[in-house]
Amino acid sequence: MPLRWYFVSLVFRFEPAASRAARSARKSQPVEETWELYQAISRAGACAKAKKVAKVACATPSVNLKTGEKGRWALVGIKECWIVYDDLTDGAEIAWFQHGRMTAEQVRRLMGKRPSTRG
Repeated sequence: MPLRWYFVSLVFRFEPAASRAARSARKSQPVEETWELYQAISRAGACAKAKKVAKVACATPSVNLKTGEKGRWALVGIKECWIVYDDLTDGAEIAWFQHGRMTAEQVRRLMGKRPSTRG
């Protein structure tokens, strides 16, 4: 089978290194989601590759910029993994989402307050 591109969404949570880790675990911490592209033969292969890269990145110490706490980013898991059907060029469609039926107001909320992104 040929290599294909996969669009992988990974979720990370900041984990403080302080000795009060048990208390910090109950407290809200920053969460990030990254969207990355991986080449693999299968979806499972892309997910495995993404996890391997993420775990190496999680080994790097970090700082919570809001609180100054030292810690590390921990991989919560893979949220999504989709195959990219088009060749990767300018304008290639790498993902699409079905939002179902929506009113005009629901679409406005979906788009948020960024007028520069509207058609």
